[in-house]
Amino acid sequence: MKPGIKILALFAMLSAVAHAEEPQSPSNAASTGFSGLLRGRDLTPFGYLRLDMMPASVMHLPTGASAVEAQFGYQNTWAMSDNVKQYLEQRNTRTNLTAADAAAIRSMPGEAYFVDMELGQLDLVWHYQIAEPLSAYLVTSAVHFGGGFMDAAIEDFHSAFGLGDADRPTVTRNQFNVIVNTKTSQATHLDGAGESKLLDPVAGLRYSALAPEASAQLIFELATKIPVAGFRERASTGRFDVGAAVTGQYFGTFNAFYLNLAAVYHDHADVMPLDVPSGIVPTAIAGWEHRLTNATSVVTQTYLSRSTYRATDTELSELDRPKILVSVGMRQRMGPNTLTLGVTENLRSFNNTPDIAFELGWTYTPGL
Repeated sequence: MKPGIKILALFAMLSAVAHAEEPQSPSNAASTGFSGLLRGRDLTPFGYLRLDMMPASVMHLPTGASAVEAQFGYQNTWAMSDNVKQYLEQRNTRTNLTAADAAAIRSMPGEAYFVDMELGQLDLVWHYQIAEPLSAYLVTSAVHFGGGFMDAAIEDFHSAFGLGDADRPTVTRNQFNVIVNTKTSQATHLDGAGESKLLDPVAGLRYSALAPEASAQLIFELATKIPVAGFRERASTGRFDVGAAVTGQYFGTFNAFYLNLAAVYHDHADVMPLDVPSGIVPTAIAGWEHRLTNATSVVTQTYLSRSTYRATDTELSELDRPKILVSVGMRQRMGPNTLTLGVTENLRSFNNTPDIAFELGWTYTPGL
């Protein structure tokens, strides 16, 4: 596969719809003209129920003011261990997976897994400015698992650009299939029905170390995921997670640069599709935003994170590889409203990360 070609094509499509008017220098680069890193979270199904720190926003509210934000992410995952890949290639037919197929995969020597699904998540975020440098936020989320609708489009795209089919034609399209045989987890869902769940909420504090009007910003965050209803299959780990992050932001006339560093501690949890060991997951996001007009900007960013699995947790090397994701997006501001469209593609670790993900975002910030 050559994902770089896909990223360039997607970026070209996003940039083509931008306005051509000449941008003007904002009076306050930290609060006008730029919208910050894309705020979508990591939707990797392997351990995604853990806390994932969203990149810090660029909004600065008056004391006592609040803002609301909605982020919708949707991803397609086609991932498998090497032994399952060999099994599907030998099967060499596009039909439903059967109970016999599931039994054959579960009985393979060593570890094996197959995940074919789409996942959509809605995050609603409420921001409140406690004091000039300090704000709080609360994230409530819902998720939908299912077979989705993207398989045909992805296969056609791969075919058009000569990227290979990744053995997708060996299974019926648009199904929710999960078959797992690992050290401690066993799970089977064949052509499963779609389902929706409420997820654990996340509460956080955000501290801005520099004045809002400064061209550079340094932001510190602390957050925790709260297991409000204990263990719920595919919706909660039943554990508290805690995380910390620091974000550097620099705003020029036409360009802004961002660096976000975060670390999350998550406790052990046995959730679909795999048993997730406890540990600390570091994450780094570097991004660049360019103003096309006073109201329109484009964003590119790279996400690097260690897997939730280590070599001591699994014999499958594809699971303990780092996740490297590249996102491109476009922002349009209309008064107090900001709309976001983004696309995320993996550059490596194709068997522990979604093939492709989309993000739609809306933010309402009073006073803009």
